[in-house]
Order: sequence, then structure tokens, then C-alpha cells
Amino acid sequence: MSPDDLPLAGLRVVDLADLKGELAGRLLADLGAEVIRVEPPQGAASRREPPFDTEGRSLYFAWRNANKLGLALDLDAEADRERLLALLSRADVLIESERPGRMAERGLDPKALAERFPHLIVLSISDFGQYGPYRDWLGTDSTLSTRRASGATSALSPTSSTRRSSKPKRAWPARRSCPCTRPSWLRSPKPMPPPSGR
Repeated sequence: MSPDDLPLAGLRVVDLADLKGELAGRLLADLGAEVIRVEPPQGAASRREPPFDTEGRSLYFAWRNANKLGLALDLDAEADRERLLALLSRADVLIESERPGRMAERGLDPKALAERFPHLIVLSISDFGQYGPYRDWLGTDSTLSTRRASGATSALSPTSSTRRSSKPKRAWPARRSCPCTRPSWLRSPKPMPPPSGR
């Protein structure tokens, strides 16, 4: 199969994601998209993540950024922001994983980009979204475990309605809190067709 036969051939993606989100661009590149990885001049933080090969290169970075093109831009500098905007004018997708509000500080928030480039799909990856009371929280294991546990304890806490009921209540409502719930498409009774062309 030639690169032109891949399903995403012809799609151009600008990838600003670092640490979280880098794999998204890699998967799009593997499917044929032209992915341009934009790093700061000092290099992406993920370049310093272990494990390292015998020459000191980060395998973490290499695995998540294979099949991508590379470009260094300082997005705090006006000239480099203009270069990024020129690149976005010819791109289909932007992936970014800055802390909430950081892109807006640079004038590159999704709303501003959508107005300037209506064709552009902007994917902002953050731990708890761009808005809301938890937007500045970091998604550590402890934070996520606490958030999951708070749902379970609130379901178990005695309220006036549970004290009067003699029926047991579910501690983990299947469609809301349980991280192990299977999506409906996996529960489908229809078997999946075999792959074609093999």
C-alpha cells in the first residue's frame, strides 16, 4: 500500500501537543495524514522523558512522534505566531495540549481560530476541559481516583430517600461513574464483518 492509499492521505495536521496528546498526532500520521509537530526552540518537554536509548534520545518522544515532520517555533514571539497562523491557513486540524487559557493568552484560542479559519478543526486536550470549576486541576492518578471515589461515596451516603428505601442502591451507576462500562457498540449482538482484502 502506497502512502497515497492510506485513509487520511491529503489531511494536514499541526500538532502542538506535548506529553499528553502526542499519540493522537502519531495515530493520524500512521493513517496517512501529514502531521507537522511544532516544538518550542528548546525542544519538547517529552524529549526529556525516559527511557532513553544508548545515544540519549528519548524513546518516549520517538514512539509518540514517529511519522511526523518537525518545526521549531517560539509561540511567545509575534513573528513565530504569525508563522503558525500561516501554517494553520493551509491545515485541516490543530491539536494542542496547553493548560486551559494559555492559547487564549497568545490570541490562539479555539474561538479566535474558528473565526479566522472556519475550515480548521481544533482539538484542545486538557485534563478537565477548558471551562468549569476543575479546568486548572492536573489529572494525576490521585486526582482522578479522588473524583471517581467522590461519586461512589455520594451514591452511598445516607440521604432521606435512601433511609426510607429498603431496596439496595447501586454504588456505581453503570452509565455515569464506572470507568469499566462497555460502550453500547461493544454490546451489539451483530458480529463484526471480516476485514476486506485479506
